[in-house]
Formats: sequence, structure tokens, C-alpha cells
Amino acid sequence: MFVKRITLLLPICGAVLSGCGSGTGSELTTRAYSVTTLKPIPGGVVIGVKSVNDQGKVVGTVLNAPPAFNAPLPSQAVVWNGPDPTILPPLPGDDSAFAWSINNSGVIVGGSDKSANTGPVLTTRAVVWRNGVPSDLGSLPGATFAFAYAINSSGVIVGASGFKPVIWQNGTVTDLGVPAGFTTAEARDINDQGWILINAHRGDSTSQAFLWKNNQLTAVTSPNGFGTSGNKLSNSGVVAGVEFSGSTFIAFSWQNGNFSRLAGITPGGGEALAVDNNSTVVGHALTVPVLWNKGTPIDLRGAIGDPAAQDDLPVTGLNTMGQIIIEDQQGNRGLLLTPR
Repeated sequence: MFVKRITLLLPICGAVLSGCGSGTGSELTTRAYSVTTLKPIPGGVVIGVKSVNDQGKVVGTVLNAPPAFNAPLPSQAVVWNGPDPTILPPLPGDDSAFAWSINNSGVIVGGSDKSANTGPVLTTRAVVWRNGVPSDLGSLPGATFAFAYAINSSGVIVGASGFKPVIWQNGTVTDLGVPAGFTTAEARDINDQGWILINAHRGDSTSQAFLWKNNQLTAVTSPNGFGTSGNKLSNSGVVAGVEFSGSTFIAFSWQNGNFSRLAGITPGGGEALAVDNNSTVVGHALTVPVLWNKGTPIDLRGAIGDPAAQDDLPVTGLNTMGQIIIEDQQGNRGLLLTPR
């Protein structure tokens, strides 16, 4: 069996985790989850679980076989509608694909490539799957590389081409521009308002997140002066990401210029990987899967039936139905937690 029921104590007020007005977490209610194991293809391994839509469909990437030293293996983009994966084919001429985002219409975006491409020139092509059929999104003139990171409810897609942030809309790819003072950038997310999350990078490997809204850029800055990188953007403009404090990664959320570090379960680093439209944030603190309810961290290891798990278990996504996805590469699986 690949579905089991787990009961977890969470501070919940109303239908969503972030609904507690005071944020004290003093009122506890029992939330039961059914846990669905997202399996690899036969003989393969799960290497990525990236996005879940409101119908509970999950997209990610699997390998055909366990990775071998210095031996390229084709990656397979997949969609899970239940425990078993369905392979999404790469573009013609390629043998590898990566699925990164799915919207509520079931349209999926990511990349397509050749597994033998290990040279210095990147040749990944941005791809969209509609009803399982891949289409090349195209690149900026002269660019050899493109990747689609996100798609919103209207079908507008963002990503990177030639190391520049781009948007695909109405069959056209448009360069959003690298922010001044940076050398490369990519668009990592787009919300249903059309606002875009951009990460920009300098030659010294430092980074800065930006919010692109109404043709204006706003820097997602840390008051501590450290670099930032955003992972997800909610419809209300909340950015979930990571602050680079020296060699330590610190999870944060940001909205309208207000920057908040997110505490871990134990001292150490972490990263906020996703945020829903109720401002509930998920990610990891060191190896612990975490949900932040109004900034309060909740250890989700109990929700998967292993409260002492030591594997790296990042929570990579959630939807408006309260479903949560967890990536467990050591366990060769993904996990879908569904409230009961």
C-alpha cells in the first residue's frame, strides 16, 4: 500500500493553517493527513518533486536508473496523479526532460535536453506540455539555452533564456532585462496578477531577488545586508526564499518591503521553498521538513510517520487545498500529504 493516514497536531484556526488571527498557536486541533508515496518509474529513482496544483497533480523528474559516476543518464519529466508516474516526453531529438511547474489547468512547463550534453555550452530548451504533448517555447535570438520555471493560471510562462529573465506570452518570448549591476538573471515565478519573481547574479556569485510589478523592479533586500534568492511568489506578493549569511542559508519571507527571517526547528540554516495564497510558507530547516504558520515553524516529520527522520526532506510545494509535497531523494520517493 502506498497511502496511509497520519494524525498530526497543528495550530489551526479555520480552514487554512495561516488563519489564526493572533498567531499564538495556543489552540490546537488534530489534522489528519493521508500520505501518498509518489513512486519512480520501474528501476528508476526520484530526483525532484517540484509543484502540485489544486487537483493534487504533482510534477517532477525521475532517472531511468540509479546515477552512476561520470555516466550521463536520461532524466524523465513525470506527472503523478496518484502514486504512479506518467512520463512526459522530451522534445524531438532530445532524450531528457525536467518538469518544474503545473497550473490548475494541468499545463506543465520545464526543460528538454540531451543527456550526453556535458560540454560548456548549455542546450536545454524550454518546453510546455499540454495534454502530455511537448512544445518548444523558443529562445531569445542567439541564445542556446532556455528553461521554463513557472506558469500561472492564465498560462503565462516565465523562465530564463541566454541567462536573461524572460516571459512567454501569446507565442512570443520577451526579454525582461538583467537588473543593473548584475550579469545574469532568471525569472523564477509568476503569480496570477502577472507579478514576476526574478533572481539576479553577479560575477562573484552573490545574488539578489527582485519583484517585477507593473514594469517596475523592487529589490527583495535583507536588512542584514546579505544576498537573497527567491523561490516562490504568492498572489498577494509574498516572496519565499533564502538569505545568504556567509556560509549559512536562512529561510525568509518578504512582502511590501517587510523582511522576516523564519526560525528553524533547531539552530542552523534553512530555506523557504514555497508559499501559498494564505501566506503559509514551507521549506526545510537543515534536514527537517517545515511548515511556517505565521512565522512559527512546525516539524512535519511526524506527518510522514517518522518523527526522528534524518534524511534531507525539503517541502517543495503546497496548494490551496492544504496538500503538501515533500522530496525524499534518499528514500527514492516523493510524498504527497493530503488533509483528511
